[in-house]
Amino acid sequence: MIKKLVSLFVYFSFFVFTAISQSKNDYEKAVALATEANQQLINGEVKTADSLINESISVYPTKAIFEYAKTLCRFSDIGAANELMDKAYEKVALFPLKKILVLEALALKLKDFKNGAVVREYELARALFYFGHEAYLVNKEFGGKKRMEKILEKLVALKFERLGMLDEGYGQREYFNIELAMAKKEYNKAISFVNDMKYPEIARKTILQKVYFESG
Repeated sequence: MIKKLVSLFVYFSFFVFTAISQSKNDYEKAVALATEANQQLINGEVKTADSLINESISVYPTKAIFEYAKTLCRFSDIGAANELMDKAYEKVALFPLKKILVLEALALKLKDFKNGAVVREYELARALFYFGHEAYLVNKEFGGKKRMEKILEKLVALKFERLGMLDEGYGQREYFNIELAMAKKEYNKAISFVNDMKYPEIARKTILQKVYFESG
């Protein structure tokens, strides 16, 4: 019985190690493909770029695709950019494992500040938030106002736990409740969200001023 349990443990450990190693290899390959795709797009090689970026997403969904999306927007094709970002988002949603590698530039703990941007494994709900957040920022930068509201609706519905005092992703998700309420012109709801959140007084007043200004 003990031998059988030991054998199962060794097998499981080997399986997990192999899966993690393969994920890292796929992640690095996908980033390289997305980077090359963006360069090809800048060079005007549209068909080559399109093939490479789709291969990148197929191999492993990474945040590297957002530079490609921004380049599409600079070429006045925000529709194609959103299709691409949606495709990456769905790839994360359908990822076969419980966790996925994501480049995270935000520090979750004080000791992480010295490390800068790193690649970490995250549960799918949090990874979806990071991908959706990037799509939101792209649309904000390039004038996709209608799409921004749809993205916010997805993001505030995601559920994941706080990972530390400096978990900016968690705080950003909470703040997006306010942004969504303002986008829908539900200003009383936005004010209620602000009052319910544990912001420092100066931050709370600043956000309330923004809500009052938007409400006219």
